[in-house]
Amino acid sequence: MDQTTILEFGKSVALLLTLCLIHSFISRRWQRGELPGPILSGGLFGGICIVGMMIPMVLAPGVIFDARSVILSMAGLFGGPLAGIVAGLIAGGYRVWLGGSGMAVGVAVVVACVLLGLGYRFACERGWVAKGFFQFLAFGLLVHLVVIFLFTFLPAEVAEKVMDTVALPMVLTFTPATALLGWLLQSNDTQIKTAQSLAESESCAKSS
Repeated sequence: MDQTTILEFGKSVALLLTLCLIHSFISRRWQRGELPGPILSGGLFGGICIVGMMIPMVLAPGVIFDARSVILSMAGLFGGPLAGIVAGLIAGGYRVWLGGSGMAVGVAVVVACVLLGLGYRFACERGWVAKGFFQFLAFGLLVHLVVIFLFTFLPAEVAEKVMDTVALPMVLTFTPATALLGWLLQSNDTQIKTAQSLAESESCAKSS
């Protein structure tokens, strides 16, 4: 990994940390799910996704990849269905605007990642799975296996180059990145819920 690649990877990490910080602020400001909260959250995830697509990691001439899969898979999971839809519309719209032979696959990746995140949220709400680091790791692996599968629908020459150059680095870097982002967002949610419960307890104590 050369210096340029390390720098680009560092930019991606900085984007994810920025996402966590701003999402935490939004979640604290609209703790009870008021409408502005998920809309702003979706705008945040979608906006960060666009920034990531504007500064992708270049692994070889014509072969690039970005963190949209990591970001969008978390949008609906932590922001809710409306946030996931908003983020998907923003990221998908930008990918359509970019155009190119891989546009359809790029949009499919956006849709798949949002739907997988919403599916995970649904499973958590039903108590089928938990939100923990290892669960996020397994989820990240699933997301990026699906993304790699979608890459096979690219034009044959491009698909072969992508598989040879991107597939393995994507699994090895973005799977743990998904787990880390999920863990950070979950930690923020836990802190917010704890603070909210404490405030409600103190309010009840004062009123009694």
